[in-house]
Amino acid sequence: MMTLGSAFLFPVPFSGWVSSIKRYRVILAERRRAQVVFLTMLGIGMRESHMNDEALAYFDRALKVAGGSKDMGYPFFPKEALLENLIDLRRDSDAKPLADEILKRKSTITHRHRRAS
Repeated sequence: MMTLGSAFLFPVPFSGWVSSIKRYRVILAERRRAQVVFLTMLGIGMRESHMNDEALAYFDRALKVAGGSKDMGYPFFPKEALLENLIDLRRDSDAKPLADEILKRKSTITHRHRRAS
């Protein structure tokens, strides 16, 4: 990690620092997306193995990672997987509000794309 003092030993133009910071942010966003997909896939694997209670932890972690970043967008993939898991567990009281949220969010995105076309 480069400290402020070492910046004088290795002079780099300020524009070089800015592009490095932008590149670093892109890499972090890609890693977060990959982590969300990976955790969701692990949860789906647990659900398919009829380990639904254990799968909840993976979906919760995926949603926590997705929620911690502004550039992730709406986490449809982990929320849909969580919804299917809640339905399998017959937890209708938790599944209904989640389904409503997903459908509401999906309809706003669909309407926005129709208006833009």
